[in-house]
Amino acid sequence: MLVREWSATATQDGAAAYRAHFDEVVLPALHGLPGFVRATLLTRYDGDFWKIRVLTVWQNLDAVRAFAGADAEAARVELAAQAVLASYDTRAVHWNLVLEDRSKVTD
Repeated sequence: MLVREWSATATQDGAAAYRAHFDEVVLPALHGLPGFVRATLLTRYDGDFWKIRVLTVWQNLDAVRAFAGADAEAARVELAAQAVLASYDTRAVHWNLVLEDRSKVTD
């Protein structure tokens, strides 16, 4: 499995708007894609801006390419998201998911 990592920054209002966009638009779209496993949205305030990090898990690189296109590292940032973010990565980073301890997870 692969973890796709993408980051952005936003004002407080922008971070709240991005969270709503992620929940209402991004997640439903991801759930419909073959090879998508799960997503995590992380935020933290650094004193100036909210830092946003999105981690998505995919079954393989082919699934990522079906989402991102031939250039698998190209970020997909919808116009609605661009409008509320102060800055965002134009490239995503992929990590091989080697080990995940889910022994305490109760789904």
